[in-house]
Order: sequence, then structure tokens, then C-alpha cells
Amino acid sequence: MFRVVLVFWFACLLAQPVYAGAWLREKGKGFLAYSNLTASTLDTSYSAYFDYGLNSKMTIGATLEVLSPLNRQLSGQGLVFIRRSLNWSKSNAHWAYELGVGARHTGIEFVPIAKTSLSYGRGVSWGKRDGWFAVDAGVEWDLGYSKHVVKIDSTLGLEFGERSKGMLQVFNTFGEDWTNVTVSPSYVYKSKKKKINYVFGLENSSLTPDIVAIKIGVWQSF
Repeated sequence: MFRVVLVFWFACLLAQPVYAGAWLREKGKGFLAYSNLTASTLDTSYSAYFDYGLNSKMTIGATLEVLSPLNRQLSGQGLVFIRRSLNWSKSNAHWAYELGVGARHTGIEFVPIAKTSLSYGRGVSWGKRDGWFAVDAGVEWDLGYSKHVVKIDSTLGLEFGERSKGMLQVFNTFGEDWTNVTVSPSYVYKSKKKKINYVFGLENSSLTPDIVAIKIGVWQSF
């Protein structure tokens, strides 16, 4: 059971949803997201994401993830970050890098971490439908035990209509002596107010193929 909890913790905290990637937030605009992930083992994780456009070249933000496993102590991590666009971005191809600092915890033990990442994104089309493709590659540096993690995440999104879209995300994570691939299809529904989106999806990890998690989330722009 402990191995399942540990693997689920890595799958949840290292396979994070992609909200912006290479696209920066517009100056003076913000974005807030919350999601709940519940596995078939009844382990649950919660995540929150926030970003804000300082100017046309920089976005700031924060992430928070908490795992609440059944009959186990809480664990999770939090980060604050800056995201900046790169000069070789073009009209339909965007590049950005991200730097972040924060801490990871298990129970009452906290370990400092840092994050460096590079993101690429572009618009795509399938017939008359518009969409996007994004790749995020980065490293989370464990400054306490040197248990660094490499992440390569990809997202393919497609607009179904004015108020709905679909996403397929694949999260690849590489630890010191383990590798994990998590697949996460999602459906996103936009409310009539157009600033709130509801997310419904599933997640499945290659390390625990028999465990499927249900994801429910809310996105809000302001």
C-alpha cells in the first residue's frame, strides 16, 4: 500500500496540468484554477494554480498541490514562479522559460526545491476546428536530498465549439531510478459567462495501470 501511495503522489504532483505553457498571460489579466483528483484507491489530491500578467514579456504565478492519501499523512509541494517569453517566438509559435522556487513536504518535513523549464506552443487546426499543441520540458531540483526529477509534458487541445474543447495530455517523469508516463484525457466546458470553465477528465499512470483517477476542476479568468 505504501508503494501505491508513493507512486500516486509522484503521478499527481509531478504530472501537473498545463494551463499556460509558452503563452504568457495578457498584461493586467489573471487566471485561477483548482482541481480535485480522486483515485480508485480513494487517495485524493488537490491542486491550485494562479498566474498574472505583469507585462507583455513576463507572467508571475504560484502552484500548490496537496495529496491526502487514505490513512496516511499529508504531503505536497508549493512553488512561486516567473515565466518570460523568448525572443525567437513568432506569431504562431511561442517559446518561454520558467523559473520557480518553493518547497516539498511529507508530514512536517519540508525540503526546498527549485524549478527550471522551457516551453513551446503553437496553434493547430483539424479541418474547420482550431486547437493548440504544447510541450513543456523542465527539471525540479531537490535542494535537500538531490532527488531531482525531469519532466516532459505534452498537450494537444481541440475546440469542439464555442463553449467546449477537449484535451489529451501526456506527462513523462524521470526520477533517479524510476520512470512514469501518465495519460490524461479531459473535457472542458465554458459557462455562458465565458470566464469560468469546468474540467472533467481521467488520469492513468504506467506505474499503477490498474488505478484510474477522476479529475474535476474549475478554471476562471479575471
